Amino acid sequence: MVFVNSTFRFTVFTGELNATNSLFRFIGSSFINGGIVFNLINSDSSSGDSSSNSSSNSSSNSSSSSNSNIICISGCGVSFSDNNTTITFSKSVDPLIIIIAYRYSYVSIENVKIKGYRSSNPMVISSEGSEIIMNSIFIEDCISNSLISTRKGGFSDGGSIEINKIKFKDNTFDSIIDVTGVSNVTISELITTCEMNNKFYSMIVMATADDVYDVNNQYLSKSNVSFSFMELSCIGSFQFERALVELLIVNMSASFNQFLFTLTKESILVIDRCDFILDPLTCSTKSTAFLVENISDLYIVDSIFGYSGTGIVVSTNGSSITLVNTRILSIILSVPVFTIGHSTLDFYNCTFEQTYIPSTSLIDSFISNITIDICTIDTLGDVFLDGFGSNIIINQLVMTNFFTQYRLFQSNSDSIIISNSLFINIHGFGYQLFQ
Repeated sequence: MVFVNSTFRFTVFTGELNATNSLFRFIGSSFINGGIVFNLINSDSSSGDSSSNSSSNSSSNSSSSSNSNIICISGCGVSFSDNNTTITFSKSVDPLIIIIAYRYSYVSIENVKIKGYRSSNPMVISSEGSEIIMNSIFIEDCISNSLISTRKGGFSDGGSIEINKIKFKDNTFDSIIDVTGVSNVTISELITTCEMNNKFYSMIVMATADDVYDVNNQYLSKSNVSFSFMELSCIGSFQFERALVELLIVNMSASFNQFLFTLTKESILVIDRCDFILDPLTCSTKSTAFLVENISDLYIVDSIFGYSGTGIVVSTNGSSITLVNTRILSIILSVPVFTIGHSTLDFYNCTFEQTYIPSTSLIDSFISNITIDICTIDTLGDVFLDGFGSNIIINQLVMTNFFTQYRLFQSNSDSIIISNSLFINIHGFGYQLFQ
């Protein structure tokens, strides 16, 4: 069913429409006085211009629908004009959720502007197996606990969220995406700047639902998350449980109180060609970029951490950290750059430049395995490595321009092997290379 240049007027708070095996499109139409609730069984629905959702795409998704999706537009006005849709909410109204997608629903929202949504409800709620696509969205002057949220146990058998080219201005969100269960999330070409005046306490929160365990308490599956081609500043934290996560070509400038990224329950994060600036003027001096725990893995490749005032990694409980072809420069802080406990830390072909740590160490290791291979470290103070009960292997390390008041290596019950390495222009008061 297609509505073209239509007007819907309601004398009560909401109107209701029930349909089965249907496709709804709204082109050049308006919603006036209240809203409308769409109860769609085995159906698809789309908003935007005629190119936003093709019939072939719709039919392929409708065949998997088992329950229904509901699109709720309540207490607002909606207008469709040419290639874009505007949804505007009155500030005096506490609106309902814009969209509720029940099991195995398909919702596509493209070329839409949403303004003035202020509610304790998320804008979009999705249940397991649903597919949510948001493309070319502008969100302004909204306050909500999240943009997209899943119900408890949602997505346990695989649903998806895809967000492309979304812009925010003058908004406050507890989180952009809040997911419980297993899902596929793809976000690309997202740009946020401090000048856009947004407050995001969390960018994404992913929690594991109870039903992803088998009878032996083993995980059944993981969520898949991809971030690509993004410019992010003045953003919130990222929290992942049982997830496979990729950051590809992302430039990030952030301020945060404790951890920017939290990986737990066997999560894996791959960072590829990304730049991080963690502003020491706004970040807490006790903050660290990544918390990696509970057998999780972090891979950082061809990336840069610079001009920052926070630590980079805290790792615990059998986790693994790997840095390859990565630069760390102009960091000044009073906590270790890497704090490793019962974990593995590997460096390959990495460079440290102008890293000042006046009261602690570059690496603080507790009963862990550390490997440093083909790396260069220039201008570091005060302690390079402080270890306890760790196995440390260093090969082809070049260290230059150090000044230390105490010692370069501080070791207690460690096993340390150093080969093919150079120590050049090392000075200090009461200086010792090893203690």
